[in-house]
Amino acid sequence: MPALLKAQGHETTVEFITPGGAQLIKHLNTPKTVKLIENGDWDVVVFQEQSQTPACPGRLRKLFMKGASGLHKLTEENGSKMVFFNTWGYLNGDKRNFTDDTYWQMQKRLNEGYNAAANKFNAQLAPVGNAYNELKKTNQKLWTQLYQADGSHPSQTGAYLAAIVIYSRLYGVDPQKIRFNGGLNESVAAQLKSSAARTQKDGLPSF
Repeated sequence: MPALLKAQGHETTVEFITPGGAQLIKHLNTPKTVKLIENGDWDVVVFQEQSQTPACPGRLRKLFMKGASGLHKLTEENGSKMVFFNTWGYLNGDKRNFTDDTYWQMQKRLNEGYNAAANKFNAQLAPVGNAYNELKKTNQKLWTQLYQADGSHPSQTGAYLAAIVIYSRLYGVDPQKIRFNGGLNESVAAQLKSSAARTQKDGLPSF
């Protein structure tokens, strides 16, 4: 993301707190996270939940909403806007929690969880998972290349797609007008930009 911002000519202060597998409720109870939100002069704070939690109706999704509620209060008090990083379904679904799960089913549940949070807290969504979905419709082979071998974490290609979706949300830019290709060949980058653009059906926000 910093490389993309620099390539697009933005002088932007960016901070990351990204411990592996952390739920939002953990961030809410981590002094480092709370202090960074409270003390920073942030325009936007982007939140990503642990990848399975919003897609598990019941106790886990309630935990997601609880963490989101507390973090929303912090951003609201600081005058920052809240954005949810709506993530992607696993390549083969979430077999740990749902025996016969598929990518499509997991993506649907993720969208339901993140949409519920965005609506409740009047937040924006960066629809990264939807961009994965759009690519799957047009190029199955390239879609599989968005993942690392574990079928959950993003490859360089997947990380690039996530970055351009988030960037286009924050800056109100058509993804197809992004100059930065993230080290990918022009054809691949163009397909990813097109997939990202198809997620912007509801228009681009102004931050």
